[in-house]
Amino acid sequence: MAMVYYLILILFVGDSGHLVSNMLKNYFSSFFSKESNFLCETARSSSLITVKDSSKWDENHIYKKLIENNYELIYKAFADAQEQLSSNKFSESKFFGSTGTLVFIVKSRMISANIGDSRGILTTKQGSQIVFTEDHVTYHPRERERIYLSGGNIVSQRVIYKSTNFPNLLTTRGFGDLISKSIGIITTPYINEIEITEEHKGFIIACGAFYESIYSQDITSTFSKYSYNCLTLVSSLIDQAVVQAKQANKPDCEISLMAVLFNNEYHKNLDTSNSMSN
Repeated sequence: MAMVYYLILILFVGDSGHLVSNMLKNYFSSFFSKESNFLCETARSSSLITVKDSSKWDENHIYKKLIENNYELIYKAFADAQEQLSSNKFSESKFFGSTGTLVFIVKSRMISANIGDSRGILTTKQGSQIVFTEDHVTYHPRERERIYLSGGNIVSQRVIYKSTNFPNLLTTRGFGDLISKSIGIITTPYINEIEITEEHKGFIIACGAFYESIYSQDITSTFSKYSYNCLTLVSSLIDQAVVQAKQANKPDCEISLMAVLFNNEYHKNLDTSNSMSN
């Protein structure tokens, strides 16, 4: 029985001791193993899901399930997660929230969905970087317009109620933070799809604080240096971000980062996946 090449990476970055983000990790793991009927198992980290060997599902079935009706399943996952947070069972979500980034890899297809300012970067063998997510922050014209039309205000790039300094959010989309939904904070994800080729080296998804604490060229050079060792790559990137954060007088900066490197075995199998139908 052939192995199904399918992977989900989930990164949620929240506050309040990560209560909301931990709930989201568990919810999305359950959603994509039950709601979509995928045969999944959760790895040691609840942020990683892989598919077991299965005769019922192959890459084409999984891919079609994800993209049908303009990614309806993914939008549903985000909406249902927010609905769960709105219940009394998760009362912490009234004042606390989380960003969210999902990356699905099905053979050569990479589908990403994100809300907030956690960013995904795909790197190439030539050293270029491709941002495949969208930052949902107040300097984005569309995001600003929605906040103002909803009756909110923006001061020092943070979202607040008029005549107050609350809830003081840096991001314009996110899970939880129920008290902010009336001023335009939404949970609709930005969805993107990319065809992975042999020119792509790997990618990272990381919180906004990481990108505020590291130079773009340092990401490129670290990928080049540790392109065959994912654990060392992640450790080096985090170490550099922490050092630069301290130099910028941000010693308490908390970094969340995940990385994937495409090895030779994966690239060899790309030839057979390019025939995947839409």
